[in-house]
Amino acid sequence: MRTNGHKVLVTGGSAGIGLAIARELMNENAVAIAGRDQAKLNEAVRDNPSLHAHVLDVTDQEQARQTMDDVARELGGLSILVNSAGTITRSDIADADAAALAERDLETNFIGSLRMTRLALPYLREAEDAAIVFLSSVVAIAPAPGYAVYSATKAAVHSLARSLRHELSGEIRVFDVLPTWVNTASTKDLAVSKLGPEAVAHSLRRAMERDRYEVLIGTAGVVALVDRVSPGLADVLVARATRSA
Repeated sequence: MRTNGHKVLVTGGSAGIGLAIARELMNENAVAIAGRDQAKLNEAVRDNPSLHAHVLDVTDQEQARQTMDDVARELGGLSILVNSAGTITRSDIADADAAALAERDLETNFIGSLRMTRLALPYLREAEDAAIVFLSSVVAIAPAPGYAVYSATKAAVHSLARSLRHELSGEIRVFDVLPTWVNTASTKDLAVSKLGPEAVAHSLRRAMERDRYEVLIGTAGVVALVDRVSPGLADVLVARATRSA
């Protein structure tokens, strides 16, 4: 797949992995970023003036619909959707506030990605060379202790990407990005080895150029290989890495 001349929307694009992907693509493509925080969006555009910015909460159906239409009108269409909006919560499943936190992660990480994908499809189907990118995680393969719901939402995203890759085969490419822990604001309190967001963005671009649809980044490739042979051992490896603070 070519990685230039596209019209791109990156959700969760005001910071972290989303902003890194937007920066990776913005020099050769028309790129819009969307996020909930107006101040962060303003800062991102100030530092990267070619970006178009839109306030968006992917859990809001009407706002999502309006943003999708606005971006397509602004860019003259849409050929790549990057589902990068996400939340991550550490909690004991028995905590009093666990249910509310779980719903937030589910609504943002999985249902938000599904919502944006469904809204993008009419525009993507009009594009000559189209793609959907999902941001999953190594915890989709082997879950992390203390992040049960987050792990489950990323497993759901991973499964959705695999299903849509077959459903949309020959029509729209579907990329599934599974990094290990990444150094973002959401993981600042997690004292484990982390990738830089730029490494994820660069790996995604290379994968797109090579039509490599499952993008295992960092030690995620090792975890995936171990999981095929011994799922229990893969779980232990991720658990140990997460607890290695």
